[in-house]
Amino acid sequence: MDLGKYLVGHWEEKPAEGTIGNETTWLDFANVDLKTDFLLLVDASYVPSTSDGVLVELTPGGYVIKAKVMDYETDKRISRLRVVQQEQSHVEFSLEDPVETIRIETACLGICDYELFSQEMEREPIAAEDKISEMYEKAETHGIVRLDESQGIVMPFVSTGFGDGEYPIYELIHNETLCGVELEFISASEPYPF
Repeated sequence: MDLGKYLVGHWEEKPAEGTIGNETTWLDFANVDLKTDFLLLVDASYVPSTSDGVLVELTPGGYVIKAKVMDYETDKRISRLRVVQQEQSHVEFSLEDPVETIRIETACLGICDYELFSQEMEREPIAAEDKISEMYEKAETHGIVRLDESQGIVMPFVSTGFGDGEYPIYELIHNETLCGVELEFISASEPYPF
């Protein structure tokens, strides 16, 4: 299933505080073509700042972005995000300890090809900022900023669970090769906090 379709009507009313949600299986969100060696995970309001994000060195190529959603019946929140090589997108990974954490201050995580996105922001800063602002205003839970889609200069972004926070990043290893990363925004046992 598609993330956008699942999140239609994501908010009806606030669940009772302490409610435990049910997590979905992986939902398709976006495809990205990493043309350089560095994927940037970043607080989306501060793209392309590496001081507000984490650089992950990956093999260039096609990647799939998938998400899981914690469903509280009357509220649905994105609970996990996975960026993985297309050819490994159906592998069942077992996660070890987190290798890093990322601090999000604006309740929104962006994912982009660091070098391409940085170059475009430098080349057309006002136009890029306008596109980013316009997309944020339209999106409630997720979206894709397209600076130049024909060149692969895009930034998919998602809301981060219950908002601001520090979130763990896990490596996705298959056959002793790093083929992606996964982030956790809401753990399976975390109760609804509001």
